[in-house]
Amino acid sequence: MARTAWEVYDPITGLTHQLSVNPQSFKATVHKGISGEKSSAGQRLLFEGRESPTTFSFNGVILDEDQMNTLKAFALNRNQLKMTDDMGSQFWFYITSFQPQRQLKRQVPWYHTYTMEAILLWWEA
Repeated sequence: MARTAWEVYDPITGLTHQLSVNPQSFKATVHKGISGEKSSAGQRLLFEGRESPTTFSFNGVILDEDQMNTLKAFALNRNQLKMTDDMGSQFWFYITSFQPQRQLKRQVPWYHTYTMEAILLWWEA
C-alpha cells in the first residue's frame, strides 16, 4: 500500500505542503463546561455551559531543513490552516504552539522532534 502523506494547506498563499514524515501521534481534546448550583431543597443542579475551544496536538520528526522552515512558517501564520491526514480527515485549525527540539543524530543533520498545538476550528472525519 502506498504511503499517504499528511498535507497542510494555507488558503491565503495557496501553498500546500506534504509532511515528509507523518506525525507519530495526534490527540484532540474536547472540554465541556459544566456548572452547578444548589436548589432550594439542597439538591445539586448541573448545567452545560459554554464549551471551551477544542484543542489538538501532534508530534513527529523533522528530517530536513525544508520541512523545518515550512513548519516554522506555518507556526508564525496569523490565519487558519487546513490539514488532511492519511485517512482523509480534514481539520481547519489555528496554531498556538510549535516546539522543535534538536536531537543529535550524526547520520541525519536535521533530525528534530517537534510538538505542535492548535485550536481546532472545524473538522470532518
